[in-house]
Amino acid sequence: MVKHDVVESAESSICKWNGSAPERDKGTFVFPEDLGLPVTGWSRGPGGMLTRWCEITPALAGRWLENNRNRNASKSTAYFYGDQMSHGQWHPTHQGVAFDREGLMRDGQHGMKGVVESGTTQEMLVTLNISDEAVMVVDIQNKRTEADALTMMGVEDVNNKTLAIIKRIIVGGRDRQSVRISRDDMIKLCLEWKEPIMFARPLWNSSKYCNAALSAVVARAWFTEDRAKLERFMEVFKSGESRCPEEDTIIRLRDWFLGIARSISNNSSARA
Repeated sequence: MVKHDVVESAESSICKWNGSAPERDKGTFVFPEDLGLPVTGWSRGPGGMLTRWCEITPALAGRWLENNRNRNASKSTAYFYGDQMSHGQWHPTHQGVAFDREGLMRDGQHGMKGVVESGTTQEMLVTLNISDEAVMVVDIQNKRTEADALTMMGVEDVNNKTLAIIKRIIVGGRDRQSVRISRDDMIKLCLEWKEPIMFARPLWNSSKYCNAALSAVVARAWFTEDRAKLERFMEVFKSGESRCPEEDTIIRLRDWFLGIARSISNNSSARA
């Protein structure tokens, strides 16, 4: 199999690959032939990126959509793109399709869905070997939220509560307004704390008395405390039923959170 000469230096960042590159280990980068693309005519960029204009058929687009790690697709956007393509109103731009080093499509899914929807072949710019760091700053059509970014990194069922727990873990006991939290901070922590966050999140999902602060404490305790005891803590907090005097402390904590929830509700009603 023909391998590509990946050049890291800035001086050679945009130069033509001539097909005479030395062998490289498979798996380090994805190659055009792995994705059903021509092996020649590619321009090289930093970090092993390859870029080329390619004709994308519905069959090829469908194949790529099967290996897609992207944000949740918008049906309306995909339909709009497909309608434009069907009526000859789709125009090639600098924005196209991007794949990471594992061959997963990380950008361009709506365009691919449009190709499939319209049944037409479209010419688009294709980029291979984009890094995870680069994926996070790509903004195509709709601005990517933190939830979009985490979903693309493989974190499932990201919602506002998940994001709130992540922010509270970062902030800790400090005033939330005094701490500036970047998207990169949130993504890094979520990837490192994915298992404890997913462990703690059901506590908030199933109890209206819980909040991000308590879920964050449970997530932190996941690293040092007995998991069975933590699960029992969450069970008692959610149900309000204890089995022994030692668990009455959990009930008192639950009552305290209940008091806060009622106070917030009463204040909201008074303002209304």
